[in-house]
Amino acid sequence: MRKAKEKTKSKTTKVIYIILLIIAAIVGIFICLYEIKNIKNKDNIKIDYNGENFYSTPKEEIPTTTDFVLYDGMEISRIPGVQDVSEMEINKKNNKKYNITYYNYENNQYVGEIDGYFGEEIYDNLSTVQNVKTIATSIKYDAIPRQVKVIKEMPKELMDQGGYPDVDIHEIDLDGDGKLEHILVYKVDIDGNDNGAEPQAFSGIMLFDENYEKIADLVSLKNGFWGNIKEEEKKVFLSLDDIEYIDIDCDGVMEMIIRIPTYEATEISIVKYINGEIQGKTDVQASVEP
Repeated sequence: MRKAKEKTKSKTTKVIYIILLIIAAIVGIFICLYEIKNIKNKDNIKIDYNGENFYSTPKEEIPTTTDFVLYDGMEISRIPGVQDVSEMEINKKNNKKYNITYYNYENNQYVGEIDGYFGEEIYDNLSTVQNVKTIATSIKYDAIPRQVKVIKEMPKELMDQGGYPDVDIHEIDLDGDGKLEHILVYKVDIDGNDNGAEPQAFSGIMLFDENYEKIADLVSLKNGFWGNIKEEEKKVFLSLDDIEYIDIDCDGVMEMIIRIPTYEATEISIVKYINGEIQGKTDVQASVEP
């Protein structure tokens, strides 16, 4: 009887030991999986299902891959600088990506949700998103945290400087530091005369600080005759309507998106002004000549 009890006790001990080994193995597997996940994401890099990096910078600094911005129905880069804006290829991936609801902005204000439609061929199997406004985002967030104001009278500071006969001015706190920046658009429009003087049409966009001290020339159009045809109806001028102010990368700073006049196609300049520094290209020379 005693031997039977000892035998039973031995079996029970073995069972308990096996159960403990199984539990330890399961815990070990979970620990390994956790460590692997941490290794893969040690730099907080977003990994897709194939294990490939979507980004090379921390994901909290860049929106997700499903978050994008359209300008005139065409996807743009968020990186400051000058870029050509072009149509997207029609394919299954893009059909799924672009046929969604968008959050729309125009004339520096939010104008609501609109369903976009992608897939109608423009040429060479290329298309744009139709039925959206000037700027459309794929997700909803506070893209216009501060409002722009139009300055209707010439400020005394500019009058004292002279040299700005025909200007339009926007006032806005671009980076949210409590200091107002001023965006000035000037225009020179001179008709030719019988004495042989050439007509002139040039314009530009400049950035000033809160005291109307000039920071930079942003865009200049020195020959504003489209196709270099010196006729009244061919004149092209930069204007405040060419500028949209919007936070396109969710950091609270409002970028300036400037439509650059060209002879053909679409070109924009994205400029960010933060802590007294400009990101992007300045002194852009626009041209409407062939």
